[in-house]
Amino acid sequence: ASTSLNDAARHCAQSVRSFQRRLGSMETTWPRLRRSLVIEEAQRRILEGERDIKALAHDLGFRAPARFSEAFRAVTGVAPSEWLGRHDATVS
Repeated sequence: ASTSLNDAARHCAQSVRSFQRRLGSMETTWPRLRRSLVIEEAQRRILEGERDIKALAHDLGFRAPARFSEAFRAVTGVAPSEWLGRHDATVS
């Protein structure tokens, strides 16, 4: 499920504006941080053996696997399959 800016600010016990200022001081925004967190979750699940990228993309809130791949590449610099290939070699 998608976490809203309001939910994230409330979870951090801050007003939305204070939360936005804190993110700004970290040179990021809520959409960027959320995307990074979602991709970290995807990485964890892929390493744990989840290989159905279409199902994973849908489960993480992406409307299409292509959008998931775009976000994954934006965060990691590589496609999910390339990332998996690199990490399979280090985990094996």
